[in-house]
Amino acid sequence: MGERKLRRGDVLERDPSMPYGCRRVREGGLTMSSEGPWTTSRDVPFPRRRLALFTGRGYDKGRGLAWCGAWVVVGQPITRSVLCPARARVWILRAFGAEIDRGAHIRHDVTIHWPWKLSVGRDSWIGAGAWLLNLEPITIGSDVCVSQWALLCTGSHHSDDPAFEFDNSPISVQDGAWIAARSTILRGVTVGEGAVIGAGAVVARDVPPGAKVYPPQSVVRLPEGVL
Repeated sequence: MGERKLRRGDVLERDPSMPYGCRRVREGGLTMSSEGPWTTSRDVPFPRRRLALFTGRGYDKGRGLAWCGAWVVVGQPITRSVLCPARARVWILRAFGAEIDRGAHIRHDVTIHWPWKLSVGRDSWIGAGAWLLNLEPITIGSDVCVSQWALLCTGSHHSDDPAFEFDNSPISVQDGAWIAARSTILRGVTVGEGAVIGAGAVVARDVPPGAKVYPPQSVVRLPEGVL
């Protein structure tokens, strides 16, 4: 059976002769006939997700059900509220297991999945609306700025696994880095000391110290005759 990458215009069809959860691909986007299965020398196994098979194996919440429930029902709503004083917010997060150093400032509406998997260094800022999806630990150094609506996501899934099991990994943001507004840091990434992640950028691999990562720039086209 020959193999190749999928291309635009390919057509996928279920085939009972292939393993469960697989499909085959027909090249070129030709119209499929309803008369029966077709054959081609370029059939390619294509795993189909079966989310009912998902077990969540390998993922440890780090606390028992009662403690997780207390955080979701009581701790998280209070710390996200704009009415919660900044000092009280830090105190509650520490009570639930977060490691937060002196001078760290965490604004309202910050979503923290599990506080006991969060470490924030001295004098760091986390802006309103930031989302720290820390299924695995997130470590934020000193003098770090995580701006509004940034996403740090330690969770992912194995895309080739029909059961779609977790593929999670920690995130580390080193001293002096800036994660600008609406940027996204994906699982397993280390953002180096003093690095800058520009607004709207998506980072999927390590960023060296002092580096700057910018998102694709918008193209502005002026009307003819306009300078």
